[in-house]
Amino acid sequence: MGKGGGGGRTPVEAKESRRSKQLVKIVEIISEGEIEGLADGMKSVYLDNTPIQNTDGSYNFSNVQLEGRVGSQVQEIIPGFNTSEKEINVGTPVRKVTPITRTITDSKVSRLRLTLGVQSLFKQEDNGDTNGASVSLTVYIGNQSYPITINGKYSSQYLQQHTFSHLPAVPFTVRVERNTADSKSQRLQNNTVWASYTEIIDTEFTYPNTALIGVKFDSEYFSSIPNRTYDVKGIKVKVPSNYNPQTRQYRGMWDGTFKIDWSDNPAWVLYDIVTNKRYGLGQRLGDFGADKWALYQVAQYCDQLVPDGFGGKEPRFTCNAWLTDQRPAYDVINDICSIFRAMPVWNGRGLTVVMDRPADPVWTYTNANVENGEFTYTFSAKKARHNAIQVEYADKDNAYEKTIEYVSDDDAIRKNGLNVKKITAFGCTSRGQAHRTGLWLLQTEKLETKTVTFTVGAEGLMHVPGDIINVADIDYAGTNIGGRALKIQGRKVTLDREIDITANSYFTYINAQAKHQDIKILSVKGTEITLDAEPVGLAEYGVWSLTTQRINAQLYRALSVKEDAKGKYTIMALQHEPQKEAIVDNGAIFESKVTSILALPKVNDIQIITNADGSIGINADVSGGNGLVKYDILIYKGDNLFDVRLGLISPERDLSNLANGEYFVVIRAKNEKGQLLNERTQRFTIDRPPAPTGVRATGGLGSITLEWDWVNEATATEIFSSETDDIKTAKRIAKVTAQLYTHEVGAKQVRYYW
Repeated sequence: MGKGGGGGRTPVEAKESRRSKQLVKIVEIISEGEIEGLADGMKSVYLDNTPIQNTDGSYNFSNVQLEGRVGSQVQEIIPGFNTSEKEINVGTPVRKVTPITRTITDSKVSRLRLTLGVQSLFKQEDNGDTNGASVSLTVYIGNQSYPITINGKYSSQYLQQHTFSHLPAVPFTVRVERNTADSKSQRLQNNTVWASYTEIIDTEFTYPNTALIGVKFDSEYFSSIPNRTYDVKGIKVKVPSNYNPQTRQYRGMWDGTFKIDWSDNPAWVLYDIVTNKRYGLGQRLGDFGADKWALYQVAQYCDQLVPDGFGGKEPRFTCNAWLTDQRPAYDVINDICSIFRAMPVWNGRGLTVVMDRPADPVWTYTNANVENGEFTYTFSAKKARHNAIQVEYADKDNAYEKTIEYVSDDDAIRKNGLNVKKITAFGCTSRGQAHRTGLWLLQTEKLETKTVTFTVGAEGLMHVPGDIINVADIDYAGTNIGGRALKIQGRKVTLDREIDITANSYFTYINAQAKHQDIKILSVKGTEITLDAEPVGLAEYGVWSLTTQRINAQLYRALSVKEDAKGKYTIMALQHEPQKEAIVDNGAIFESKVTSILALPKVNDIQIITNADGSIGINADVSGGNGLVKYDILIYKGDNLFDVRLGLISPERDLSNLANGEYFVVIRAKNEKGQLLNERTQRFTIDRPPAPTGVRATGGLGSITLEWDWVNEATATEIFSSETDDIKTAKRIAKVTAQLYTHEVGAKQVRYYW
């Protein structure tokens, strides 16, 4: 009887000794100072777009240290970050027979930090166990030597950092030698590596007027240095002493003094840019180089709350920009002004701004005070009127990623085809503000399509570019709407021409304070009018205009005032629509004001008529119109222009032999200068049944029989007959679905059939 042998042994693998751990330490400049600081502590710091701290207070990363300075003139050194470090990659294995050497040449280097380690470190015993091992290195810095030993068991790369002070004078060499023999067996893994070295410069810099952030985090979270993003409230600026930037409220009257606080109001951002002597234009303009009183009004306008598009309210304009590149000052100023729909103007004394917003006219021009009484009008080209705007902005609700807000006029797109314009909303982080920016441009190109040019004398100095002016052009209006006052006697004013008024008509002039003044007209007798009040400030030969329920003077915004050699001034102005603000900010419905009683022809309707001979007649119903009017008729089949007739005296067109398909007709009314007055479009379809074939006619004593080949079940055949060969005299005698038709006509009769 035999005896069994002993049981087998399972090999044992030793535990990992430890993992290599490296901390990443970064100090970076955030902004010029002094800033307000992080918007919300650790929640405002992002590593690879992931916040360090969530909104509920939990953390996405541990072992994170954060220190910062807001950039004041006097600030402390950031503890733990008072070094400047430059890491140089080596990434080379260290062999017994091949030491690695590097040379240090920077005299500012205070310390060196070497990152050394093993690719793996373990030994497999004869019995199958896996245990740790040991490997030794020597670091030579100049004439000094430093032994380093790595013990333990590591299945993957393990790195250690060793810092060395008391460095020799530069230049000196750093050499790493391996003391342990290289392994020649797969059972012993002890390859050594010199990963990198870091030149450390010990500093004592406070960096005055520079906002800094120092961040230290564990490298185990990332395979490479992560992108760092900080949500900060930026540079503190000068704001009025009676202003609370948090509530956006102004208390009482402003005495003109400032305090320092953080604000995203673009008016005070602009004031800071042009007056700051360190990074702005303060050395050139000084504090008195910018019109703070005008900017005070702009700032209040920016702070007004408007609908944000999502059922809430938000400030009309804010500025959240990070200026990182050196750019021409004029470009930066223009960008900031574009936020609140303004343009910068030098008024001879300082920098001010003119906003595109409703305002009273500052002067009136009529045929009586312009050269030769002539106004010249031009209109924007159709291709310059965009019907879709793509606004690029930094979305604050999506980590400030660049986002596109699309604004469109769908009716205009259906009528004229897509015409897109792409813009960037400077300093915009709100979707609502981006939408209003696009809508403003859309409405501007849609409603303000006309410019006027005229020449005047010294009155051209009564306003500057950006001001609103009245244009009372008699020729354009078709009635006396402006002129000069020849005589003023109390409430009675004698005009230079007779006027035709309706109820609730107003006499308009610019008073001695350069203010727009309206006074109700009570009665008219020839050229003499009686007013409801005395026209204070109106001088003899002063300019007047007329406003009635039927007609208004035209409003324009002066774009340029150009002086010529003869002391005359040529003014160019753009049509101004004061309702635009309410349309964009509050969704108001546009209602145009009448500026001319000369009726424009209106194409009301287009009729498509099928004639008896199968041709198509096109005719438009047109109402109103003065002067010579001509018509263009364009017919499209699909997307292709099929037929065009220009300069027709009537909106009529006959077409024959049209193939089946979808058609689109456009009828445009134009004046004698070729300017478009009105247009209308209409779609129609040609869907004729197939023509019958094999038609045969036979006659009896007093009857005629018609026969034809079979067409299809869905087609009915209409038969027209006449005693002459003129189809215009034919009348329909039958509509059948058969292949044969017989009817009595009487003896010795002639008939023609279609």
